[in-house]
Amino acid sequence: MPYNNIEQFIITDTEGNELKASVTGNSIILYWPPFQPVPGHIKPVISISEGAKINPASGAEVPFDENTVYTVTAQDGSTKTYQLKTAINQPAPVFEIVGSDFLTLGSTINLSGQYFIPDTTQTRLYMVNSANTDIPVSLKDADKLWSNRILVKIPLDGRLDTGYYQVKVVSGRNTTVKGPYHIGKPLVLDIDDTYSLNEAGQTIKKGAEISFTYSMPAAAGKYFYGKFIRADIMITGDPSNGIYSAPVTSQDQTSLKFRVPADIPAGNIASVTLYTEEDDASPGGIFMYMWQQNSSAPTTITE
Repeated sequence: MPYNNIEQFIITDTEGNELKASVTGNSIILYWPPFQPVPGHIKPVISISEGAKINPASGAEVPFDENTVYTVTAQDGSTKTYQLKTAINQPAPVFEIVGSDFLTLGSTINLSGQYFIPDTTQTRLYMVNSANTDIPVSLKDADKLWSNRILVKIPLDGRLDTGYYQVKVVSGRNTTVKGPYHIGKPLVLDIDDTYSLNEAGQTIKKGAEISFTYSMPAAAGKYFYGKFIRADIMITGDPSNGIYSAPVTSQDQTSLKFRVPADIPAGNIASVTLYTEEDDASPGGIFMYMWQQNSSAPTTITE
């Protein structure tokens, strides 16, 4: 018999539904449903003309792409080839950056949109710098990866610096790029830093020095090292609830020293808040010390 046709070509999608290809001429056209991860390989069940043979065989795993070709050989030896053609119905992702004027290293970037595939093997995020280099942002640790939102930390590991970046989302076979957006220096709240008052539990005279041992990741420290200007001290029970400025006397990458102001009232230190040059006019100081959180014994200021 001279028949070498593919009569039926069926696969199963990720939700277990049967998908039948449209066999037209020499093409096997498969329409993949939207919002499902696109497989790398498929195992189709194929019906062919009576007495014919097909290669690759029915049920054999083959790549789900247009390089896959089937050959059907009729009983009389005549052959016909068929090329697999995929029609992926996944729409391209669309998104806006919520709060794009306030992006900082180490902060959360919020992509609000549609058509993200909520699968970290299918959806990827990149920051694209001015040299057009893609810097990947891992979504495996994302706070949320939904079909309509991505919440993830902007890397604070030295791979990114302050400046302008485009945001690229690759979801399935589609890519969307937006921007550029400015990314500023890290906020204090986004830094994994520690501070230890060396004189905790001691008595300190007005005009003397107090010192802190501190640490922060080098990728964040480059924006803060050498830029601290003062610490604000509050005293427990101070009737005026005053804030007393202690200027920096020395600083390096592990140590900070301050001069206790002469006009500070005697009493126990309630808190010490650190400020940089840029934070001076804002409430963005760093809490270095709070009594009863950092130390069981009070640190006392005397005449």
